[in-house]
Amino acid sequence: MAENFSNDFSTTLASAITGTEDVTITIASSTGAPAASFRIRIDDELMLVTAVAHPTWTVTRHVEGTAGATHSNGAAAAHVLTKGGLDTYLRESGQLLAAEIALGDTLTVPVGHQLLVGNGYTVGGTLVLDGDLVMVG
Repeated sequence: MAENFSNDFSTTLASAITGTEDVTITIASSTGAPAASFRIRIDDELMLVTAVAHPTWTVTRHVEGTAGATHSNGAAAAHVLTKGGLDTYLRESGQLLAAEIALGDTLTVPVGHQLLVGNGYTVGGTLVLDGDLVMVG
């Protein structure tokens, strides 16, 4: 599921989260929120929102190594851009960060996308773009 983003979205909890593994939360407003698949921070916990049906959201709790916690009614729930969210977006859009590509990996560049190689990096082995062999290193 592709990661979605919005500008400056935030809301509050309409009821407390009393468990650390609850998979649904009740929020005060969904106005301005992406349709689904976005990350929020409540207190020190990151969550991935997987479904939005106001006022109930389905979430994956304690993502990116954050601890599951209880949260008070009225606690702020803010949409955030995180490394995990950005990595997911880049991976799903056919772009990868150099740190994610290991020696010997096969990298598929979808038709219509570009392969950008930054300074200090090299492309070796066999490179195939759009089904055509373009370089052997």
